[in-house]
Amino acid sequence: MTEKADFKIPNVDPKVLTKLRKSGLPASVSKADIAVPTGTEPNIAEQFEQNNVEIPPIPYKEPSWSRKCDPSQEYSFEVEKNGVIVDKIKQLQSKPFWLFGRLPNCDINMAHPTISRYHAIFQYRAPLAQEQDEEASTHRAHATNEPGWYLYDLNSTHGTFLNKQQIPPRTYVLVRVGYMIKLGSSSRTYIFQGPSDDGELGLTITEMREHIKKRKEMCKEVNEITRKEQERIEKLQQEQQGITWGMAEDADEETDLTENPYATSNNEELFLDDPKKTLRGYFEREGHELEYKVEELSSGTYCCKVELPIDDADGRPIVAEVTNKGKKKEVVVQCALEACRVLDRQGLLRQANHEPRRRFQKQSDSDDDDDFLDRTGAVEKRRQRKEAAKNPQTHTYADLIHKEAQILERLETNESKIQNARLIKQETHLPENADDVDKFLDNLTKDKVIDKFEVRRLRMEQVQLNEELAQVKKLIQITKPVDIDKIGLVKHGTSGDKRPMLPLYGHGGYEAISPQTHVLSFLWFLGHDKTSYRDVASQFNLSKGSQQMYQLGKLLRPRYYRLLPPNGLYSKEHMTIVSSYAERCIMSAQSFIAGFLPPLENTNPLPIPWQPAAVNVLPRDRDTILAQKQPCPRYEQSKQRLVAYPPKDIRELYEKNAALFRTLSQGTGQNVSTILDVELLYNTLEIEKSAGLELPDWTEGIFPQKMLPIAERSLALITELPLMKKIKGGAIVAELLDNAIRRRSGILIPERNIFIYSGHDVTLVNFMRALNIIDQTTGKPDFSAAIVFELHHSITFDDDFEVKIVYFFNSDDKYPKEIEIPNCESPCSLTKFEQVMETVRLRNYDETCQLV
Repeated sequence: MTEKADFKIPNVDPKVLTKLRKSGLPASVSKADIAVPTGTEPNIAEQFEQNNVEIPPIPYKEPSWSRKCDPSQEYSFEVEKNGVIVDKIKQLQSKPFWLFGRLPNCDINMAHPTISRYHAIFQYRAPLAQEQDEEASTHRAHATNEPGWYLYDLNSTHGTFLNKQQIPPRTYVLVRVGYMIKLGSSSRTYIFQGPSDDGELGLTITEMREHIKKRKEMCKEVNEITRKEQERIEKLQQEQQGITWGMAEDADEETDLTENPYATSNNEELFLDDPKKTLRGYFEREGHELEYKVEELSSGTYCCKVELPIDDADGRPIVAEVTNKGKKKEVVVQCALEACRVLDRQGLLRQANHEPRRRFQKQSDSDDDDDFLDRTGAVEKRRQRKEAAKNPQTHTYADLIHKEAQILERLETNESKIQNARLIKQETHLPENADDVDKFLDNLTKDKVIDKFEVRRLRMEQVQLNEELAQVKKLIQITKPVDIDKIGLVKHGTSGDKRPMLPLYGHGGYEAISPQTHVLSFLWFLGHDKTSYRDVASQFNLSKGSQQMYQLGKLLRPRYYRLLPPNGLYSKEHMTIVSSYAERCIMSAQSFIAGFLPPLENTNPLPIPWQPAAVNVLPRDRDTILAQKQPCPRYEQSKQRLVAYPPKDIRELYEKNAALFRTLSQGTGQNVSTILDVELLYNTLEIEKSAGLELPDWTEGIFPQKMLPIAERSLALITELPLMKKIKGGAIVAELLDNAIRRRSGILIPERNIFIYSGHDVTLVNFMRALNIIDQTTGKPDFSAAIVFELHHSITFDDDFEVKIVYFFNSDDKYPKEIEIPNCESPCSLTKFEQVMETVRLRNYDETCQLV
C-alpha cells in the first residue's frame, strides 16, 4: 500500500512539533486522540506557512476480531536504553491496538531517523472472535488463532525486530510476555510485561522456519560425513584386495604421504584448511576424547591446551599449547593447528589405513596395558588416566587433606632414598686392607644399591609430585569451609573488649601496642638449665642455674604480664606449663615461674615470696616434643645409616681433628672417638666452669675454641636428613600449629594465652633447624636461652593472626632478636606460616616412625 504525499512540508522540524505535543501529556495517556494543531494557537501557528499541514492517514484497518483486553490483566512496556530502564508505558489493555511511529499522532512516538512515520502496530486479538475481517485476504494472519498480542509491521523502511529477529512486513506475529521489540536502528528496546501465565507456549512461524533450516543443514552435514566415510571404507577394501607393486595403470610415481608420513617435512596442506576437523578425526581413530582447555589470562588474551594421546621420551604426555590475543574461537583453531603440527612431526597424523580404533577398544587385559616389561610406569599412569576419565570422583575437604598427606609422605620417602643412594655411593669403595673386606661385603649386601637411572626416576617423580601437591593445595583452599576459621573470633576495637595491651621491646625501649595488634597467644620453648652427663651434673651446685631461670622469668614478665589473669595469680585456664622428665628441666620450670609469677602482697597465702604453679611432666617413653625419647624405628634406621656412612664434612672433620681426639682421650682417660663424645665432654667442662671449678691444664687452648664447632655439628647431626628433621623437629612444629589454629578457630578449650615448655638444648636446636633459622641464632644454645612464638592481631589480616618469633640468647638479653621467618615475608600470617611448615610438620608420629 503506498502512502499519498499530497501535503506540504512545514518549516519546522517534526521533532520540535513532537516535543511540543509530548511535554503536556502523561506517559500513560494515549496520543492517538491528539488534535492536529490549528490556527487558534498563535505561538505554534506563527511558525508555519499559511498552508494547512495535513497528516497522512494510517495505512492500517482494524480487523474485526480486534477487541480491548480484559482490564484485570495489566500489560505494559519497559523501555530499555543502554542497559537502563528509562521509561515505562502502562495500561496497554486500555486500547485494542497501539501505533508505533515518528509522527505526533502515533500512540508511541519515536524520534529516531530510522523510524518510519507509521512503523508498526501492536494489536490485541480477543479470545472469542467470531467475525471474519472482510479484508482478511489482504493480510496473511499468523498460523495460530491464539488470543493475545500481535506485532504487525507496516512495511517500514528499516524493519521491525522481535527478539533480535526481523519479522516479515504485513504479517501478524504473536508476542509473548518477556519478548523484546526493537524498531529500525533505534537504541530503545521495548520489553513486553504482563501476567506470568502468558509465557512462551510454542514457536512462531519465523522460529519454526529457522529450526527447520538448521535441521536441514545438520542432516546435510551428517550425510556428507557418512558419504566420505563410506568412500574411505570402500577405498580401504579395494586396497586390501591385493598388491599392485606399483604396476597398476594409475600408479603414482610420487611419494605417498599416506604410507610414508616422513616423506616431507611440512604437510600443513593436509590440515591447514580445517585443523579442528583433522584433529577430531585423529582422536576418533585413536579412540580418545578431544578436549580443549581454554583459560582467560587477561582481557582478550586466552591460553588453549590440548593433551595429545602420545608420550615424550620421559613418559610424560605431550601438550599442545597456544596463547593468543583475540576471540576465544580463534585461539581454539590456532591450538588445533599446533596440535596437528606436533602430530605431523611425529608421523602420526596420516596413519589412517585401518578401521577406526574406537570399534576395537582394548580391554584392561590387552597387550598394550600389560606393564610386565614397563620400567617407566607410563602404562600404569595411562591406565589410571583412562579410568579417572571414565569414572570421575568428587573429593571432599577431608579427602584432599588425606591426599596431601600421602603426597608429602611419598616426597619424603623419595628424598630419603636419594639421600641414602648418595651416601652409599660415597662409601662404596674398595677396602684399603684385608681387615676391612668383611665390613665392605656386609655393607654391600645390607642395602640395595640404587643405580643412577633409579635416582633419575625418583627425581622426575618428585617433580610430578610437587606439581600434584600444588594443585591439591589449590583445591584445598577452594573446598575449605568458609566459616571454620571465624568461629569464636572476638571483634576488636569495641568497648566490650577487655584484652589488655602489652608493651613490646623495640630498639628504643618499650612501645605500647594497640588492642588490634596485641599478642593474643604465647607459645614458647624454655631453654635448658644444665645439660651434661647426668652423673656429673648432679654433683654440682645448681643454684646459679636456678637464678638464671628466675632472672629470665622476671625479664619476660613485663613483656607478657597482661596475658595473665587480672589478679596476677596462676590459673590453669590461662596458662599451662609442660616439662621434660629430667629433674633439671622440672627445676628450671619452677624457678622460671617464681620469677614470672611473683605473688601479690595482699593475696600471698605463704610466708615466702612465691606462689605455687602446676608443672606437667611428660613421661620419658611417650615424649615426642621435648626429650623426644619415644621409640621411632625409622629414625633409628636413618641414624644407623648415618653412622655407617657419615657425610663428607664429618669425615673431613675427623681427619682434620685426629690430633684433638687423641689429646682428649689422653686427658680424660676415656675413648673420645666420635663427635658425640666431644659434645658430652664439652657440656661437662662447661658445667665445671660455670660452677667456678678450675679446669685441667690440658684444656687450655682446646676448650671452648676447638671443641665448640664439633659440639655444634653433633647437635645438628640429629636432624641431618629431611626425615630425621621431620621426626625430631616436626613434632614441635605440629604442637605449636595445632594450638595456634585451634585458638584462631575458637575451639581451644580451655582458651589459654600462655604455653610454657621446659626442655633441653637439643630441643631448641631441633626446633630451630626445623624452622631453618639456626643461622640467625647459635648452633649451641647458652644457659637459660629461650625461643618465643607469638601470635598478634594485625590490621593487615582480618581473619588471621600475624606470627612473630623472638629469641633470647640468655637471661641477660634485654633486647631479644626478632627472627626472620624463611619464605614468609613480614608480616607473616598464620596461614602462610602453616603452608611454609607443611613439609616438616609431623601429623602422625606412629605412622611416620613405622619401617617402610
